[in-house]
Amino acid sequence: MIHLEKYAHGIIALFYDIQLDQFIRIYTNYLVLATGGYAGQFSYNDNSPGSTGETLILAKKIGARLKGMSTVMCHPWSIYNGRQILLGGVVSLSQGKIVDEEGIQLLKDKYICDAIAQDDYHEMIDEILHFQLECIKQKKDMYLDMSHANENLLNERFKKYGFSTNVVKNKRIKITPTMHYSSGGIEINANDEAINLNRVFATGEAQFNGDLGMGRIPGQAFASGIVFGKLIADKIANEGVFNTQYPFSFKAPPETMQLYSIEDNDFPIEEFQKELSTLMVDLLAPDSSIASLTLHKRKIQKSQNMILSRARGSGKRYEDILTLFFGHSVALEIIEDLEVKACVKN
Repeated sequence: MIHLEKYAHGIIALFYDIQLDQFIRIYTNYLVLATGGYAGQFSYNDNSPGSTGETLILAKKIGARLKGMSTVMCHPWSIYNGRQILLGGVVSLSQGKIVDEEGIQLLKDKYICDAIAQDDYHEMIDEILHFQLECIKQKKDMYLDMSHANENLLNERFKKYGFSTNVVKNKRIKITPTMHYSSGGIEINANDEAINLNRVFATGEAQFNGDLGMGRIPGQAFASGIVFGKLIADKIANEGVFNTQYPFSFKAPPETMQLYSIEDNDFPIEEFQKELSTLMVDLLAPDSSIASLTLHKRKIQKSQNMILSRARGSGKRYEDILTLFFGHSVALEIIEDLEVKACVKN
């Protein structure tokens, strides 16, 4: 989905079909946004590839309110570049030793190290994640040191939790924090309608689910999908407003159409994606100042303007450009939320 427009009795949605390389326009009286969150915009995440937040940005453009966009829930122990979470029963065998490539201990807080060794660190996840984000900013790779672990016990734990021992190399496991869940999203009323948007609903991870911090195991989205899904179905069934009047065109050409072209170009998508991911990690580092947020905002706006003016493509390339474009919009929303929180704090 690349564009939404709101009319008196419904919504027009514009989709791009990658396989057929064509645009599809759908008019509907009711729209349910159950499209997941935006954790997929981070380099390391265990979300589905489609969790890139474009629906939230498009909903805002037609009047929805976004809230809590700077609240993402990370998990500190992931392998395979963030795609799989390593459970505490395995992590504890490291005795809390997190080392760099040279084997030098990076985590020096003995209290936290002992808690990791005892698999009792869950109240300290924020501190562990802040330590890891600093390592990432300093471009330091992190490894769990398994050199003191009993090999038979290690193999037993890996088998128990369904992991492959191939992840252990030179008695170390390379780890990174991974974005597990995004709590920010579309604000709703008691009927699950997006505030300011009649007959537009948001549920699951697309819905604002609180701003309590990094957290651990969020389950709100599953409950939301079940409870609010029933409310949505009942409202549509009871209200039953269906209008066959179909607007012929959009009020204005969507911005995303500027990014489409049958002819590809050499715009460096991967380079821009890496820069964006690095910047988004910087945003989550503790104690970001208003000045640093303003600087980040300028960088993002400059990059997004460059994408609009230069990036073109079709098929899969067009999808990648769109993801990059919406990623910049998500980053701007995160900054706006951080700015509000900073003002409240001060």
